[in-house]
Amino acid sequence: MVRLAPELIGIATLAAAGLLAGCAITDAAAVAGGQVPSALPVAQEVYLNECGHELVSKPGTFTLTCADAGQTLQGLTWSGWGTPEAIATGTEVVNLCTPSCVAGRVASLPVEVRASQLVTGKSAIAYTRLTVTVTGRLPAGLSSPEDFTLDSPDTRHDAQGGK
Repeated sequence: MVRLAPELIGIATLAAAGLLAGCAITDAAAVAGGQVPSALPVAQEVYLNECGHELVSKPGTFTLTCADAGQTLQGLTWSGWGTPEAIATGTEVVNLCTPSCVAGRVASLPVEVRASQLVTGKSAIAYTRLTVTVTGRLPAGLSSPEDFTLDSPDTRHDAQGGK
């Protein structure tokens, strides 16, 4: 059996204690009051303000023209939701107003949708701009891309469209 000199045992013990104490001091100093931080920050949900009536998160459908619902998005599949720019693919259903908007023909167009311009309100965080780009054949009389400015997350309208 190998015997270590008492001086070597003492030095090894002091070195180990110093290493452990150094770790403890460093860890405690990193967090105020020595409290253990949570593993992950709490995520806050991000929304779109649909026509000033409700906040919707990652909507599958969305109304673009609130007065007559003549332009809507359907079948939306989102990626990057909550980042500065979220992207969706889906279908835009638009009233072509031919021969008139009342008797208009409806077209379903494949689109890419970009949500951007995050705004932090009192109640929520919301994208305030949608850019809709038709990815297929564009019917005569329509333009692409189209930009839509959405209400801030705190804006609400009554049922008659007033603020």
